[in-house]
Amino acid sequence: MLAGQNVLIVEEEYLIADSNRTMILREGGRVLGPFATAYSAFEASMVTLPTVALLDLNLEGVPCFRLSDALVSMGVPVVFLTGYEPGLAPVRHAGAVWITKPAGTGEILGALMTAAS
Repeated sequence: MLAGQNVLIVEEEYLIADSNRTMILREGGRVLGPFATAYSAFEASMVTLPTVALLDLNLEGVPCFRLSDALVSMGVPVVFLTGYEPGLAPVRHAGAVWITKPAGTGEILGALMTAAS
């Protein structure tokens, strides 16, 4: 369960973001976002530290590795939910959880719970 966990959602596609938000709330988590830009997500994470982050890799055509670097440096585990293959990740993110879209609720929840524990 995600009860009491602050889950940062960064996703520019509204339907995916809203579906993930609803799923996390149903599991008792608190949602930060969803945010469609790395900048707004970073600002929010400076106010409330996420327990775990669910990130789309490609935001407005730009990879969000700078955001994920910042989150990891703050001790926030990152789960990438993206249409890209894991081989695209820089070596420094080789240990991150990588889920390829489309993904099922169980897969996403499992990854978030594992990363948050």
